[in-house]
Amino acid sequence: MKARLTATRDLSSAAPVTAMSWADRAAALLRVPLALKLIVANGALLLTVAGTVAYVDRMAFGAAVSVTAVPGIAVVALFGMIAATGVNALLVRWALAPLRELERVATAVENGDLLVRARLGPIRDRQTERIGALANRILDAHDQHRHQIEAAAAQLSRLSAREMETREVERGEVAIELREEIGQVLTAITVALQALVNEIDAGGPLESAQIRDRVAELIVLARDSHERCLRRAQGLRPSVLDDLGLVPALRSAIARFGATHGLDIVFTVSDPPPRPPRHVGTALYRVVEEAIANTVRHAGATHIDVDLVVDDGALRVAIVDDGQGFDATRSLDPRMLGIAAMRQRVKALGGELALWSEVGEGTRVEASVPEGAWMGDAPTPHHISGDSPIRG
Repeated sequence: MKARLTATRDLSSAAPVTAMSWADRAAALLRVPLALKLIVANGALLLTVAGTVAYVDRMAFGAAVSVTAVPGIAVVALFGMIAATGVNALLVRWALAPLRELERVATAVENGDLLVRARLGPIRDRQTERIGALANRILDAHDQHRHQIEAAAAQLSRLSAREMETREVERGEVAIELREEIGQVLTAITVALQALVNEIDAGGPLESAQIRDRVAELIVLARDSHERCLRRAQGLRPSVLDDLGLVPALRSAIARFGATHGLDIVFTVSDPPPRPPRHVGTALYRVVEEAIANTVRHAGATHIDVDLVVDDGALRVAIVDDGQGFDATRSLDPRMLGIAAMRQRVKALGGELALWSEVGEGTRVEASVPEGAWMGDAPTPHHISGDSPIRG
């Protein structure tokens, strides 16, 4: 009795099974494939036409049909309907071939195959042809964007590797200078001071003039060490850029480049602009620095023009050399890495960097920063390491 009650309770707790409504059944029928819908519709049309013809024939001619002839007529009619339905099915399948091709493409895309393309063949109408062409254009655009993203990612990877290498080289240079030059000077000062203290403690015969001479020598060493530190700091971050602004910093850097490499560099400022924000000045300073460094390393130029101008509110700097030039379409050219780094700096400010170069015709690099960025309306892009010098 207890087991029977338990079974009854389990059955009563089961989810009720609801019968499909007529609307659900109709919706299910309407979801059958389009080809089957057309075959059924055409079959119904054939039956209607055949019935109508038979009725009209009977009413018009009134010919009586013998009972013995009915089975034969029925068989002929049946085979005729089967043949007509088969021909209809073939015609429908033939006519819907473009739709099946579009369905194949859609299924492949859903499964992650983005290299598939629609091939509609000669049997197509204007609508399916337009849909297929649109699908192919969308897939081609996606493929092109994918290649662009991959190329940009590869370029970013090269830039990141180059930046890491630059930082390691810079750290190595600083470490060598601290250890080999400044460290040795400080060690010499320490040893000399300790020897002087030891002689004084020992009560040796030291005259004040001797002490003064030794201290003077140590002062010279200390000043030399201090000057080395200042030169190193100037190379890492020009103090004139913070103290006086972009224009004096560019004048100083251009004079230094010209004297070091024997180049004729002309710096022209048309209507000196107001002092831009620190991050804008740093970015443009590094752009000029990298452009001139590229010229020194690769162009074999003897003359460089650097122009700074405000044009339609935009702050523009152009660097033009008379070097050998290069093919700017070659992405593997070593100069393009420096160009990409400059372009990224300017792009972070909302600006643009343009490059013109031809073999034997020199090179022109132009950076343009919009008014909203360099006049202080735009926020500082904290993700840009503008203080880091670019080295080749």
